[in-house]
Amino acid sequence: MKQSMMQKVNIFLRQFSTVFFGSRKAAFVSSLVSIAIAALLYIVYLQIKEAAHIELPTGLVDIKTTKSSTTLFKASQEILVLNSYHRGHAWSDNETAGILEILQEASPNIRYNIEYLDCKYHPKAEHFEAVKDLFKLKYANRDIPVVIVTDNPALEFVLKYRSLLFPRSSIVFCGINNYKKEMIEGQENITGLAEALDAGNTVKTALKLHPKAREVFVVHDYTTTGLATRREAEEQIKGMFDQISFRYAEDMTKKELTQRLEKLPQDSLVLALTYNVFRDGEVITHENLARLLSANSPVPVYGVHNERLGYGIVGGSLLSGKLHGSQAARIALKILSGLPASNIPVDMSPQTRVMFDYNQLVRFGVPIKDLPEDSVVVNRPVSFISSHKYLVLSTLLVIIILTSGIIILGSNLYRRELAEDALRKSKEELEMRVTGRTAELKNANEQLHFELTERKRAQELLELSEHRLSEAQRIAHVGSWELDLLKNELTWSDEIYRIFGLPPQEFGATYEAFLDAVHPDDRDYVNSSYTCSVERDVPYDIMHRIVRKSNGEVRYVHEKCEHTRDASGRIVKSVGTVQDITELKQAEEALRQRESELNESQRLAHIGSWDWNATTDTIWWSDEYYRIYNLDPKLPPPNYIEHLKVYTSESAARLDPAVKRSMETGEPYELDLELADPSAATRWIVARGEAKRDASSRIWGLRGTAQNITERKMAEEKIRRLNEELEQRVITRTADLEKMSLELQDSQRALMNIVDDLNRKTLELEDANNKLKELDRLKSMFIASMSHELRTPLNSIIGFSSVLHDGWIGQVNAEQKENLATILRSGKHLLSLINDVIDVSKIESGKIEITHEDFDVYDVVSEAVELFKKDIQDKGLDLKVEPIHLAVHTDRRRLLQCLVNLISNAIKFTEKGSVRVTAKLIRSSEWIEISVEDTGIGIREEDLTRLFRAFVRLHSPLSTSVKGTGLGLSLTKKIVTEVLGGEISAQSVYGKGSRFVIRIPVKLKVEAGK
Repeated sequence: MKQSMMQKVNIFLRQFSTVFFGSRKAAFVSSLVSIAIAALLYIVYLQIKEAAHIELPTGLVDIKTTKSSTTLFKASQEILVLNSYHRGHAWSDNETAGILEILQEASPNIRYNIEYLDCKYHPKAEHFEAVKDLFKLKYANRDIPVVIVTDNPALEFVLKYRSLLFPRSSIVFCGINNYKKEMIEGQENITGLAEALDAGNTVKTALKLHPKAREVFVVHDYTTTGLATRREAEEQIKGMFDQISFRYAEDMTKKELTQRLEKLPQDSLVLALTYNVFRDGEVITHENLARLLSANSPVPVYGVHNERLGYGIVGGSLLSGKLHGSQAARIALKILSGLPASNIPVDMSPQTRVMFDYNQLVRFGVPIKDLPEDSVVVNRPVSFISSHKYLVLSTLLVIIILTSGIIILGSNLYRRELAEDALRKSKEELEMRVTGRTAELKNANEQLHFELTERKRAQELLELSEHRLSEAQRIAHVGSWELDLLKNELTWSDEIYRIFGLPPQEFGATYEAFLDAVHPDDRDYVNSSYTCSVERDVPYDIMHRIVRKSNGEVRYVHEKCEHTRDASGRIVKSVGTVQDITELKQAEEALRQRESELNESQRLAHIGSWDWNATTDTIWWSDEYYRIYNLDPKLPPPNYIEHLKVYTSESAARLDPAVKRSMETGEPYELDLELADPSAATRWIVARGEAKRDASSRIWGLRGTAQNITERKMAEEKIRRLNEELEQRVITRTADLEKMSLELQDSQRALMNIVDDLNRKTLELEDANNKLKELDRLKSMFIASMSHELRTPLNSIIGFSSVLHDGWIGQVNAEQKENLATILRSGKHLLSLINDVIDVSKIESGKIEITHEDFDVYDVVSEAVELFKKDIQDKGLDLKVEPIHLAVHTDRRRLLQCLVNLISNAIKFTEKGSVRVTAKLIRSSEWIEISVEDTGIGIREEDLTRLFRAFVRLHSPLSTSVKGTGLGLSLTKKIVTEVLGGEISAQSVYGKGSRFVIRIPVKLKVEAGK
């Protein structure tokens, strides 16, 4: 029973297998299909499980920052976010988004306020005072622990008003261009991160992708941020690209920028730095600027900001505003957690990524394989296979399974079809032959029809092209011709007929007929030019005249010609063009006539004109300008610095500040200047100049005239000389020289008596009141006036005695010469006395002029000593000089005068021994001390108090032999104390020598000379 049951089961299984699986081969195939279906279901399960994790292609994924572990603040905290620009500015919006994202993730208890300074519309920060007052009302009484500032203007605002608005707040900055430690020097509780642009890597990557580029046009605006990014970019690319030329955009309007972009050469690139404000104040966003550059630039545009990617730039090493804001927010959270801002170092690392726009790469033919590693490409088409690899694999597996089933079924049907194929074979071969023949006939017919259609279309295009060529020649006044040298047939285009004024039916269509239309004076020239061109097989380019037969009008034409050869090398055809340039010639002739008339007018008036472009530092001169300055017109005009050399140094020193003042204020100038021409006599010109302004009233250069006034100056000089001659004639040439000498000595004695009287009066009136001081000032003015009146005839006496002594008028004997020498010495001594009196009176009346200049003390001391070397050698004294090299700023001439007086006194009162001159720094190197020490007769101690009084001569063994007026030391003291702002002192041991010391400041202040 049990065996019977088993048999029944086996029979059932065989029947079931036969029904569902058929033969063993079919069962095996069915098993494989089942396994494949199970595998397919598992793959589908994996696909569904990972469907939520399918990533977008590289570049389309939003850049997310890793969540930092932040402390959940239980107490309410307040943060102020101060933006430099305005809402809607992409960079500011991204910075703000990064800040808020981190703050909101950290804690809901953090309150934040967002303010905008709007500095793109107000780049000069003229509104900061008003904003300061507003913030004072809003935040002065609120304890804000952290203030986050974005970009340079906000940082400048906070640092300027921090003590008033946020004295207890910590400052966190981000997006700071061209960051230097000096920006926050002296500030506490401040940190942040600098905006480090990666212009160098961007340019390096761009040049690698475009190896033919030779120039980079750098675009930036002239706001504080724009100029900062330019300086940062210049530092990064300095010395990196020797073969590349960098041109930086000027401050332009949108239209000017568009025009400049359209003219860029093909071997150039565009680098976009910070650019948000045009010269006329128009503000543009990052996105619109990228669109503007891409739409108008024929070459690739690269950038350094992520906000412009996807709007027209190719790419670059891009800075992300959102990353900057996120990092600043993380620093603010650390401060809120209790970490002092001063303990957080400023982050100087660049927050950049190398990114590209797929659309722009395709536009400029840049292969993706050439991009640097780890580059991000946005707008890249999404690959279905890379995004759905499991689905693709499962589909391929199904296709393989189905294909395997088809192959198995096909193998079962193959034998059955063999017989059917054999029966159909003969029939199909016959049908194929008929069909093939029919197709060949049809293809031949279609090919013939196509060729006829294409020939007709080509004929129409040729006619249209000829019409367009004819219209273009008519508009440009350029005609074409062709001469068949073998047939002597000349073919003209319609425009040549119009130029020559000939109807086609009246032209002989030969070379001879063409020559007949040429002007008779130019006919040989044209014929020889064409003949030589044919003989030498070179093109020719000539201009000549023609005569229109219709009305006899003479026209100017510009003709070009080239030749073609046949297979044997023989010239068989000439082709060329003819352009009517009559209007151009007439305009050139009119312009030459106007220039000739202007040059002639300037020549007659002795006035030359000039024009200076300060931007390019180029100068244009008229012909008369060259004649006035005695320069060769063939030489190009110099630049501004070289131009100053045509004047004397004094005239150039007057002209240079006048030019700079005119460039700054627009004020015109008019100056009389002397030309520096060593090969000619002295020449003078009057130079006039005025400013040139552009449409926006910006001064961009000067223009003006130069008039030769040498004759006027010579006439003035001649009048002056005539006056001098008249004064000299007044002097009696026949005056008795001996009597004049006696009178001069009497005058000197009288003057000395007057001086002694004045000295006594001065000593008696030392304790007088303010009225007596006024009388003393009037006395000084009287002495100065009297000395001036005495100096005029005294100069004549010295001059004539010198002329007579040297024998210029006639020979004199020894006695006369000795008497003349006495007069000359006495006159010079008196003149020196008068000059000292004038200097004293000027100092006392406050009218002495002080000259401030830079010089070396060593040179002044050396010059003073050099004047007395002969006297020192004659007396056999030992000279010791110990000066130092030191640059000082004071009155050089007055210091030299003081040293000369002191050294002269030392030599006068020293019969043997030495004279020593030293110089050294004192008082923390702000004063210099110069001393003159001798081993002479010395000064009594009781006389030291009277040493520096005016007109006082101390009694000594050498008083009778040493001449003097007693003014030298008095004048020296006044100069040192009242002019040079210093002090003078004297130490002496009677019989052993004296030491005089001058101490003056290294830098003379303006008040010291008042």
